[in-house]
Amino acid sequence: MIGVIANAIARPQATVTSFYGALRKGGLISTTGRGRSAQHLSSMDVARILIVMLSADSLHEGEAVTRLVGDLWHVRGDENHPEPLQELQFEVALSRLIVFLADIHHGRATQDDGFLGNLLSGEIGVRVTATHLVAEIIVGSQITEFSSFEELPAVSYPDDWEGLPVRDRLLLRAMMEGMSVTRGVDHTVLKLIAAAMP
Repeated sequence: MIGVIANAIARPQATVTSFYGALRKGGLISTTGRGRSAQHLSSMDVARILIVMLSADSLHEGEAVTRLVGDLWHVRGDENHPEPLQELQFEVALSRLIVFLADIHHGRATQDDGFLGNLLSGEIGVRVTATHLVAEIIVGSQITEFSSFEELPAVSYPDDWEGLPVRDRLLLRAMMEGMSVTRGVDHTVLKLIAAAMP
């Protein structure tokens, strides 16, 4: 599966393997086997590998940025509306999207609650702006934005960041105005990855 993801996103397999190893070491990958008898990666594992590849600027920050971006939320509705609030976590939404596309590819019955839009539209994409802790799932003309509700660490000068944990540096970077880096994948990439899912 690592090779499929690497080919789909046009990154060297060694790079994707390194990030996969960092996620596995950090407890974010559910598989433990190796070689031909290895367990298949779950849709959540694949979602997290995509998240790290779209989010991390370095292997060192891979685990922390995957946790932060994976934990972005979309909340639909408001407290004054009679309908209950609907919440969806980014890594869960991406995992569900992968399962949906795999089910379509393999001719299985699909389940779609419509939260992200019409998943049969054929125009699906994912964008992550990790520098601002924002992610989007685009389905047709509907954009579902996921953002952070993390409490920011005490503001400090960037020169003092070296001693901070990686997670805190990433949160502070998102708070500051400055360069924005957005990476994304389109429907073609998502379909290639989903087709390799069992």
